[in-house]
Amino acid sequence: MDIMSEEAALAIWARAAQLQDEATPRAILPANVQQQAANRGASALVLDPDTRAPTGMYLAEEVTQAALEAGIAAEFVAIAMAEHEALGADATRVAEELPRADRALLVGHTSTSVRVSRVIPEAADVVLDRLRTMAGQAPFHLSFEAAIGPHPLQGGVLRFSVPGLYVPTPATGERGVVTGFLYHAARMQVTDLHVTLTPRGTAEAPGCELNVTVDLRRGQRFNTRFFSGAAVMLSAMFGGAGILAGALVGSRLFGGLAGMLGGAAVGTAVGVAGGVAYNAFLAAISRWEHRLAHRAITSALQDLLRDVQRPGDADRVFAAAPVVRPRLQRQNGTGDAMVRAQFGLVHEMVAT
Repeated sequence: MDIMSEEAALAIWARAAQLQDEATPRAILPANVQQQAANRGASALVLDPDTRAPTGMYLAEEVTQAALEAGIAAEFVAIAMAEHEALGADATRVAEELPRADRALLVGHTSTSVRVSRVIPEAADVVLDRLRTMAGQAPFHLSFEAAIGPHPLQGGVLRFSVPGLYVPTPATGERGVVTGFLYHAARMQVTDLHVTLTPRGTAEAPGCELNVTVDLRRGQRFNTRFFSGAAVMLSAMFGGAGILAGALVGSRLFGGLAGMLGGAAVGTAVGVAGGVAYNAFLAAISRWEHRLAHRAITSALQDLLRDVQRPGDADRVFAAAPVVRPRLQRQNGTGDAMVRAQFGLVHEMVAT
């Protein structure tokens, strides 16, 4: 993604700020990063006709620079660009923020992503190689898809694809694999995850910070629209059923048009109340499912990072551990005499 439109640039700025805010909630960020980026960076980012990008388009380097000036770390800009590219045609629709009321009612939390991080006390190239191996194993069955931007050790982003349910996994070709991680990923329409690595430590004591980010926005948007549509349909069904049932009961009990209309009014009230109660029940289920999926995906990815670190920990703890074997030593002087005396006493007792 070397050149992008103004719409894409604004979406990437807003998403990068969102990722940073969720990763570091106490960081001081602009109140409206998208607007600030537009005000501070848009005029400076419009390229002259002499450049290789047409006027009104944006270079990735320029988008990153504007984000840095707005207080957004380059890592989050890189992840936002990678997510935007992965979403493809859905990028514009997914980037639209959910109404706050819908998010509060149907999602129940403000996180639009899952991010797990761990500093592993090993060289970055070792961590990178081990990550690919561990990610392809159960319960993840991930496969490497693409490297976005520069080398991952120089600020680039790695993309791993998540197989769908009942789809052969790329690593093993095994069909019908269903794990907890894959189930919740499918529920949230998670098709890929993005990884960044940052070298830490020194040559004598190497280290690597490994970060994994999962975009939840597509699943949240789809699920909230589904439950919102179901709520409207169920409300209409409950209301219609209440009208018919009330009219029928009213005509039988009181007879005539007045009884029918009175019964229909009562039935409408009962039906609407029933629809509201049932929709509240569905909303509670939706909130529970989103929170459960967030916790399950977070826990699974934390396990992945632990799996990446565990072999190195085992090598450090056990490979160089000295083998201690008990050894008997002879005693001299009084100690030897005492042992011989005890042995003779035992021998005499056995003989008698």
